[in-house]
Amino acid sequence: VEEEETQIISPQNLCLAVSLICNTFNGGDDDDNDNDSCNSIEAINNDDLLCNLGRGALRLGWIYRARPCSAMNTNQQSFLCEDGNAVFPKSRVFVEVFGIEAETYLFRDFVLPGDEIIMNFERLSVVQTVEVKVKTDNDSESFLIQSISFNITCVPIQDLTIGKMFGSLQLASYTTSSDVKVEGFQKLYFTYFVQNVSPSRKDITSLSIDFNGMRSDVIVSGAALESSDITTDVIERHVPIMESSSFFITFTAVATGDSGRQVCKEDNEALVLVRNAARLSTTPSPNSSSPTTPTNERR
Repeated sequence: VEEEETQIISPQNLCLAVSLICNTFNGGDDDDNDNDSCNSIEAINNDDLLCNLGRGALRLGWIYRARPCSAMNTNQQSFLCEDGNAVFPKSRVFVEVFGIEAETYLFRDFVLPGDEIIMNFERLSVVQTVEVKVKTDNDSESFLIQSISFNITCVPIQDLTIGKMFGSLQLASYTTSSDVKVEGFQKLYFTYFVQNVSPSRKDITSLSIDFNGMRSDVIVSGAALESSDITTDVIERHVPIMESSSFFITFTAVATGDSGRQVCKEDNEALVLVRNAARLSTTPSPNSSSPTTPTNERR
């Protein structure tokens, strides 16, 4: 019996229709769509890349990149990094951030590659050093993936520069004592639509988004599409705005039909434009008193 060959659906016989819309905030129903597009994003001022406040920041924002210690490019002399025996998974990990001087946890939660981690020092009287542990899980049987420690004082010698890698963490933002947030990455929201435009059922096998050569899969719930059915969702991604640039985000959908003998593959793109703009540089703020330090015993 001859085996039936898999049929690749040609562009002239589409079985999927794919569209991708980029927004700067989560909500496409806003009336002022001109302020919601990704075609006029303002780049950060180069003078603001280095956190140089003369003291600690109110908050520091980091992006988890799931990278080994060898990925570091900070010049901070006190930075320490050690990779554990476990490898970095593409799935979620458990991250702990502990403030050494304040003896309290600043962050304890599961994250995925690309997720943001906020270290909030607003109610702490003093934190100069943080210890970060990346684990496979949050229980006693978890394995250590990476251990990091570094100084978080915003002075030039500590090299808290937006975009720099501290092991698996990349500095994304800092907030001054006057609550001014300086960001080197913009969170964008990509709404995708995938419609089955063929007369028969199609099973989605993969949805993926590609930015700057970095491909990541999108989790799909309810992957079967009957004729004319549509699946849609919103994807969040942090994109760099450290300089003017233009690039495309590509979204790709793959589906099978006719008991897997047909393969449909379609993609679409969304344009992101980052422009230079004159902005006032962030200036150091004078020291101010802080509330009493909360305590949280380390386990």
